[in-house]
Amino acid sequence: MKAEIIIIGAGAAGLVAARELATAGRDVLLLEARDRAGGRMLTIRDPRAQAPVELGAEFVHGSHELMLSLLEAAGIARRERPDDDDDEDWLQEKKIGELLKHVDELSEDMSLAAYVRRYALDPAMGDVAEGMLAYAEGFDAADPEIISVEAFAEEWWSDASIRGSGSRLLDGYGLLVDFMLRSLGKATVHFRSVVERIEWKRGEVVVHAVREGTRETHTARRAIVTLPPSVMQERTIFDPPLPRETQEALRLLVMGPVYKVVMILDEALLSGIEFVHHDETPFPALWHSLPNARTLTAWAGGPSADRLRGLSHEEIIRAAVVSAERALGTSLEKALENAYLHDWQRDPFALGAYSYARVGGLTARDTLAKPVEETLFIAGEACAGQGFGGTVAGALDTGMRAARAILSL
Repeated sequence: MKAEIIIIGAGAAGLVAARELATAGRDVLLLEARDRAGGRMLTIRDPRAQAPVELGAEFVHGSHELMLSLLEAAGIARRERPDDDDDEDWLQEKKIGELLKHVDELSEDMSLAAYVRRYALDPAMGDVAEGMLAYAEGFDAADPEIISVEAFAEEWWSDASIRGSGSRLLDGYGLLVDFMLRSLGKATVHFRSVVERIEWKRGEVVVHAVREGTRETHTARRAIVTLPPSVMQERTIFDPPLPRETQEALRLLVMGPVYKVVMILDEALLSGIEFVHHDETPFPALWHSLPNARTLTAWAGGPSADRLRGLSHEEIIRAAVVSAERALGTSLEKALENAYLHDWQRDPFALGAYSYARVGGLTARDTLAKPVEETLFIAGEACAGQGFGGTVAGALDTGMRAARAILSL
């Protein structure tokens, strides 16, 4: 099939890029390996839950203009995150900020763990150091021994961090996915189309894919590639290989692991629960999602998630239930009605939850987003700068940026 522009991946970046280009009258072919759109947005509807079950993205980070305009156009309501400024147990934000000011003094980047060992020598800073490391593991799904402290600090001071504004979608990200799908105009969408190879030269792209067992070849002048960095690292997709600086940027980005189990419980058990942190369990974080919902989410990210690798689906869910029982001090045997899990680490089209930058990777996201010979445009949360890496808002921004770059040529 021949098109003007091929977009690979129907996640947030791919959908918004296809929408923008199709609206401008461009001939667009959107290829998606899964049998659904949304990428790492995955909303399940269970009437017992009385709220959407989010197995992927759940939160809206910051006050991102594009994100908010799309939500408004789609008619999707939000609930603002409660203000935690007075909760000194929640990462001691002001003290962490003070500690991070030393980042400006560094002659070279280092890991967050190494930074803490250097600058948190005062025993009184122990809780602050633990809070920083817990934030990296839980919020960034990162290994503190690997994540760049410069990138960590950039995110910390951004609107995307937990310090900034944030909210949840009352009806789930699935409605946003559906809205963008409906607004693709004349763009052609192929689901179950797994891209195996991208041959390219300036002004020409040939994409080899397998759709439901049938090999297909598609040609275009340009391509927007929204594959996660883990997938591009794992598979030899580009022929010829990407430029050296683009490959180096990919190397400096790591896909953090996350296990997220959403349990549907008896409503009475959830009364008064907002957020619970319990370090001594396989799932250190628990939260109740929305008012009147019957869902309790168990979260393990970074090293906590790594310790769960290799367990079966059922074993991971059981570990989440046990963690909840210990944290809440009660048995869930009679209250648990169902539990949901999607293993993003084993998902061949994700190979992880979302990205973070390793040491030396402060500018890797911007480098990855640079167009290659005005022909290949890489987009997705891994390309999002200004602290918005790993977020849906960041992914949307990069997709729109790639689409507008093409429209400007």
